[in-house]
Amino acid sequence: MLSDTGLVRDVPGTVADPARAVRELVAPAHGAGAPDNVGCVVADVVTGEAADVPATA
Repeated sequence: MLSDTGLVRDVPGTVADPARAVRELVAPAHGAGAPDNVGCVVADVVTGEAADVPATA
């Protein structure tokens, strides 16, 4: 399990692009013998006032 390796703690804090962070988290899981179905969610959380965040459709 990746949570045991420190990657889950280290990668999101050092990789700015969420898509790249996902790739860097999924690759070691596959390398350790995980099946094809490896799931990973990385969110780019923006803090601030609601008015500062553009609305999305």
